[in-house]
Amino acid sequence: MTEVHVLHQSDGSEDSASATSGSEQDSKAGLADAMAKILKKQIPAHQQIILAKGTTDKELAKKRQNIDEDSRETQVSQQKKRLWEEMGRTKPNPLEKERERKLQRIAQRGVVQLFNAVRKQQKVLDEKIKEVGSSELKREKVEKSMTKDKFLDILKSADSKPEKIEIKKEEKWSALREDFMMGAKMKDWDKESDEDEAEDT
Repeated sequence: MTEVHVLHQSDGSEDSASATSGSEQDSKAGLADAMAKILKKQIPAHQQIILAKGTTDKELAKKRQNIDEDSRETQVSQQKKRLWEEMGRTKPNPLEKERERKLQRIAQRGVVQLFNAVRKQQKVLDEKIKEVGSSELKREKVEKSMTKDKFLDILKSADSKPEKIEIKKEEKWSALREDFMMGAKMKDWDKESDEDEAEDT
């Protein structure tokens, strides 16, 4: 009986080995069928499926070409823009610094005069509006009466009559003067005492 039992075990092991090899072949065939189905499947371009994400060399070449064309266009447009912005600009000459400073001062004075004239015109307008009162029609007439020509007249009058402010120096207490201790008498006070001490000895 022991032999039969061994035979049965060997028969069982052979059956199980053949069953596992058969199931491996079936699973390989099933995997091959599944891969074939996946690879044959037509995928729309707008979907993001893992297999569809792989790009071909042709697609990469097209993308590179498009990027190159776009970058060339942007470089050309940026260069045109830079040239347009730099048109008429010159690098400052270090030998003409003093001339540039003078021109800056002139421009600054002109801007100050312009703003002063605008402020003066606004004051004149406010005074006239206050004189007129609360009547809307009279206010509109006053506002319309202030024209460009009148503004230019105000600007010219401000140019011809520069306001000079005289600063008068007020007398201060003598102890507050800057040169109080530097008078002729007090300048060498310590030297005299040194000479006196030398003579005494």
